[in-house]
Amino acid sequence: MAKESDVAKSSDRSSLDELPVSELISRALSEAKDLARVEIELAKEDVRGEAKAALRAAVAFGVGAAAGVIALSLLLVALVLALGGAPWVPLALALGFAVIAGAGGAAGRAWLPRKPLEPTRHRLERDVDHLKEHTT
Repeated sequence: MAKESDVAKSSDRSSLDELPVSELISRALSEAKDLARVEIELAKEDVRGEAKAALRAAVAFGVGAAAGVIALSLLLVALVLALGGAPWVPLALALGFAVIAGAGGAAGRAWLPRKPLEPTRHRLERDVDHLKEHTT
C-alpha cells in the first residue's frame, strides 16, 4: 500500500515538474486559500462549541450567585429571629441555599473551558509544520 502512494507522489511530482512556474504558484496560492477557508470554518466550529460551554458555565455561576445572595439574606433573617424568635426555619433554608450556591459555583468552574481553541491551535501547528516540511 505504501508503494502505491509513493508511485502516486512520484507521478504527481513528475507532472508538477512539467508545469510552468506561474501555474505552480497559482496552484500553491489556490491551495493556500482553500486551506485558510477550511481552517476558518473549523475555528468557527470550535468557537461555537466553546461559547456554548461558556454559556452553560455562566448560567451555573448565575444560579450560584443568586443562591448565595438568598442564603446571605436568610442568614441575616435567622440572626434577627435568633435574637427574638424561632431561628431554625430560616437557618435551614439558608443552609439549603448555601449548598445550592456552592454546587452552582463548582459546576460553573468545572464547565469553564480550560484551554480555549485547543483543537484549532493543534491544527494550525500541524499545518505550519507540514508547510515547513514541504518548503525545505
